[in-house]
Amino acid sequence: MDDGDLELSQDEFLALDGNDAASLVVRRFEALRERGCEPEAAVVVAVHPDVSITDAAELLAEGCDPRTVVRILR
Repeated sequence: MDDGDLELSQDEFLALDGNDAASLVVRRFEALRERGCEPEAAVVVAVHPDVSITDAAELLAEGCDPRTVVRILR
């Protein structure tokens, strides 16, 4: 799966039904974990569908706080 498939605008995300939204968050979480992100950081980022998985993983690997990563990338 392409990382682009894991990113949506807030409006696109809100238009999803509950199961699709939950599935997207799980897939985002798993993609972050596969890139070595700690579970707590992966959860914080995964619930923001407009944040790039690739960019977030790079910032987290550099030691950025996950909340800061979200603020930077939104």
